[in-house]
Amino acid sequence: MMNKYLTLAVLSALLGCAATVQALPEDIEALNHGTHFEHYTSWLQEHKPGYMNDVDQVADRFKVFAKNLDKIREINAENRSYYLGLTGLTDLTQEEYRKFYLNPELKNVKQTSTSKFTHANVEAVDKIDWRDKGAVTPVKNQGMCGSCWAFSSTGSMEGINFIQNGKLVSLSEEQLVNCDKVDHGCGGGLMDQAFQYVIKNGGIDTEEDFPYHAFALWRTCPADKESEHAVVINDFVDVPVQNKDALLQALSAQPVSIAIEADHFVFQNYRGGVIDSAGCGTQLDHGVLAVGFDTTADTPYWIVKNSWGASWGESGYVRMAINVTDPKGQCGILSCPVYPVINK
Repeated sequence: MMNKYLTLAVLSALLGCAATVQALPEDIEALNHGTHFEHYTSWLQEHKPGYMNDVDQVADRFKVFAKNLDKIREINAENRSYYLGLTGLTDLTQEEYRKFYLNPELKNVKQTSTSKFTHANVEAVDKIDWRDKGAVTPVKNQGMCGSCWAFSSTGSMEGINFIQNGKLVSLSEEQLVNCDKVDHGCGGGLMDQAFQYVIKNGGIDTEEDFPYHAFALWRTCPADKESEHAVVINDFVDVPVQNKDALLQALSAQPVSIAIEADHFVFQNYRGGVIDSAGCGTQLDHGVLAVGFDTTADTPYWIVKNSWGASWGESGYVRMAINVTDPKGQCGILSCPVYPVINK
């Protein structure tokens, strides 16, 4: 009889553990079924890469895709706080991913603003999402160009322009990539320097007037485009580093440009959930935009807008844990936040 009760107790405990297992979305769970080639064929139809008509390239990329899919399945089976899936980058090796999408300039980033932290007296809210307030433009796609710094910069300028002037205007990353000669276009750049350029230039043009081209063979800076000033900023301010409370204050007031480490397999193939300490390090290589946070969630998180299109992550966004032991924050998010200022 004792053995019977012991067996029931063990089964009950196991069932209790099973109840905590994260249920994967249907499309992610489907990756555990079907062949690699079936998933690759579907992926090709969705993403339509430029090599679709090159038989040799399709075959070579399939090998990379299949290897990555195996790793995605392995990680998802570990029941982490996040899950992986197929993204537009799943056919890339780690080396290719780092080369084409990340920004080596950020490894040497230093805060350059001499202005005082203007949100020091802001009372941080429990949660905020600037998307809900209309301050965030649709997710964009930088393509195979290390221009993340430009997208991070335009995102925070778009946000503060909406807050101060009531207009959501999509701004020109192309202008920053082509005309900001201190930064290095697709070779990388820094958000502080982008803001310095916009201030010196007297403003920045709209995306509609000066649209983005990731694969331009040559880049020019037409004077008529550079002289169009749809949005003018007056200053930029660096958020105190390694200071979670300061970033919460700043984000309670406006979207903030941030730099993170994104060269991990998890980030390349992230599809949802909250990335915790297992998801990345703190060696900065990618510029993104913080658009909110939620400190009331079971796992409090930052809300971050990426620039790899809406098929990556949670419709182009990633959530990252707030409460981690590393003083630099999850993925280094507390290392060098910066925001632009528009005076009323």
